[in-house]
This record gives sequence, structure tokens and C-alpha cells, in this order.
Amino acid sequence: MTKLLSLITPLYNTPINYLEQIKEQLMLYSDRIEWVLVNDSPFNQKLINYVERLKDHEFIKVHTNKKNLGIYKSYVAGYEIASGDYCGILDHDDHIDLKEVLVYLDRSSDYDLLYTNEYKFDDEKKFDYYHKPELDLLSTAFYFYTHHITLMRTEIVRRVIKERQLGKYSSIFDICLMLDYIHEFRGSEIKVAHIDWFSYGWRVHQNSTAMSIDQKPAAHMERIIKIEEFFKEFGETPIVSIDKDIQYLVCSEFFSGNDLYKIPPLTENKEIIKRWFESLSNNKKISWLGSQPITFEQMSEILDVARRLPFKYLREYTTLPIFIVDKNCYKHFESDPSYQKHLPNVPFILQRDINSEIKMLNGMMINPNEDKNILKANLIFIK
Repeated sequence: MTKLLSLITPLYNTPINYLEQIKEQLMLYSDRIEWVLVNDSPFNQKLINYVERLKDHEFIKVHTNKKNLGIYKSYVAGYEIASGDYCGILDHDDHIDLKEVLVYLDRSSDYDLLYTNEYKFDDEKKFDYYHKPELDLLSTAFYFYTHHITLMRTEIVRRVIKERQLGKYSSIFDICLMLDYIHEFRGSEIKVAHIDWFSYGWRVHQNSTAMSIDQKPAAHMERIIKIEEFFKEFGETPIVSIDKDIQYLVCSEFFSGNDLYKIPPLTENKEIIKRWFESLSNNKKISWLGSQPITFEQMSEILDVARRLPFKYLREYTTLPIFIVDKNCYKHFESDPSYQKHLPNVPFILQRDINSEIKMLNGMMINPNEDKNILKANLIFIK
């Protein structure tokens, strides 16, 4: 019988007590899930003996590499034998609570991506609870806030792994998998569920990457290269860097606004910018909602946001207008939970009704499909 969910756990010299804790947590759901263990410690006899005994549990699958292959190839081996409709990564030293996850999976099989909240813990307590924002396809390209536990359709994951070279980004495999998974929905809607429940616990100990993002220095360069590669597939030509204050946040500048909508680059030439804003009333694709901007600072602020947006990429994933407002309008949304949960210096989307909330805002509306009957818009923010 096909299981709803497969959880894949690579093992490398894993302490037995960690696996015992996870096993007890998963036993509660053994009739609906499978736990796929990939042992990458073929020289560790104690661990081999333990995982062999786990085979007595029908919901546990075990694969042992003949030699140490590394975490990426261990993930691949796990995905190859996973049989669940959905799959996710469960680290070998962490905790899991699937109660609310299975409620969602029982409710519908239409989700393409599900993710939960998470927390950190050590030997004494749980701490650093992370209430994640609602996923949008803009901000998720700049920082990987879905983390664990993230569930994807197994058949699509297998296709991504087979067709794309994820192995060359081994230190950020989960980030690459997320980006390439999103790419599979290019031109169609991806149905996402954010499960507002703390299903995943991230163990913090001396050897854990939870201690510091800098324990993976190679990941910074791989992030830059991968993001460039990702956006180039959509015709973008980004300039990519790592945020100087937040090491897991990618910053990018784009040029497709000029290609598609003749949005001028940010410049100190006030006359060029003012003439362009005055022309918006005659532009079928771009208009100004509300009172026209009255200061050069407001105009520059809108252009500064525009150069942070990958318009060619967004056009592939949404038919809604893009509404860029200046920071004077942000006060209307500062109490919004999704607004509060996002990091500063990252562009993100809040989808809103045009006729109610948007009528009180001023900003530049870009409608890539020129459909005058659209009732919602994507509001773009950078805190």
C-alpha cells in the first residue's frame, strides 16, 4: 500500500539515542508514513547492527551505502526507494511531530508543496520558535525560509534529481532542490500550504550548522552561482550578492524592468525620472494609482524597488498586476502577520484586493496581461 509520506534520513556516525528518539516519534504514524534511512557509515558496525534491527518495523526502509558517498548521494538513494506520495528530509539528529501535517494530507491531495514552522532545541529546552511567513514566489528565491519540514511531490522530486545537476551544489542541496522544484511549475500554479504548527525541531549542539551559518562557508558562493543560474533560465541577467548583515539572504539587482516596461534605471537625472513618471498615464502596461508622486525621493524609491524585481520571472508565475508602493504606505500593513515575519531587505509579496485595501494606497501598477477585470494585485514590499 502506498504511504502518504516518506521521510528521508541520511546517517553518518549518528548516535543511536538520536535515532531512538525519532523512531518513537514516528511510531505514532507508522500506518501512514515510511521512514527511509540511508546509512552512509558502512564502517560503523554499531550503527549497522542497529539499523538492521529496524528493518523489523514495516514502516522503515534501510539502505546502506557500500562506501561513504556523502550526503547528496545519500539523499538521492533515499528518494529512489521512497514510495510515499509526498517526501521530505528529516535530519538524523532532530525531532518531528506529524500530527498537523497528516491532517493537511488527509484533507487534500492537491497540494504541491507543504511546509511547517520550526524551532531549535538543545539538551535543556526548546527555543527560537520560527513562525514562518506565507510563501510567495518572490521572497522564496532570496532566502530559504521553508527549511524543514518541507514536503514535495515525490514523482516531481525524482524528475528534478534525474534531470538537473544538483550534485554540484552539495552544500546547499535542499535550497537547490526547492528552486528547481519551483521551476517545474513554470507557467502554472503551484498549490502551497503553510502549516502553522511547530512540526520540526532543529537540534543545536557543538557540531550542528544551527550554531552558525558560517559553518558552511562554501554555501555562500554556491548560493550566488545557483541564484544566477536560476534566474537566467527566465531570461533575467541578475547581479547577485550575499547580504552583508544576514548571511543567508541573497540580494539581487535585475534589468528586465527596462526590457519589458521601459522602466528607467535609477539615476540622479531628475528631469529624466520626472518625465517618465509623467508619461505613465499614457502607458497601457504601467499606471500610477492614487495621487501622483510629488517628490523626487518618492520617485527614486519606487525605481529602487523596481530594480530589485525579476519581472520576467514574475510574469511566468502570476497573472496579477504588480503594485509597488512607497514606504509611506507600509504603515497600513505593519501589523499584518506575513509582513512582520519577513526579513528586512528582501522583496516579498502580499496579495490583496484591489477595490478595498489598494484604493487607499499610492504606487506604480504594472499589469503584464492588461486584464482590466482583475480584482487582486501583488503588493511588493521591501522592509
